[in-house]
Amino acid sequence: MRLAKALPLHPAYRDLPHLVAKISPAVLTFGRTLFLPSDLGFGTKFHDEVDRCTGEYARELRSKLLDMHDHARQNVEIVSLKSKRYYERKAVLPTFKTGDLV
Repeated sequence: MRLAKALPLHPAYRDLPHLVAKISPAVLTFGRTLFLPSDLGFGTKFHDEVDRCTGEYARELRSKLLDMHDHARQNVEIVSLKSKRYYERKAVLPTFKTGDLV
């Protein structure tokens, strides 16, 4: 039943930037931050895309999503290379001699 209690926090979690990608899952998925229940109490965040036509909005959203995915991929690659270098620095090759049990 812990999951049921944690579910209300789920949208807020998706709006937090990922540690490696540096972009939130919501932005990568929807191209914008999410509207949260707290926005109702403090005033909603309206975006300028409300006034644009559907075709123009779709083109801009597609372009924005592609740029963000590229940016996230670059961040993941940078962190991956850092992790690889750190691992290789600590790694030690085993030395085997004839007759050793393997």
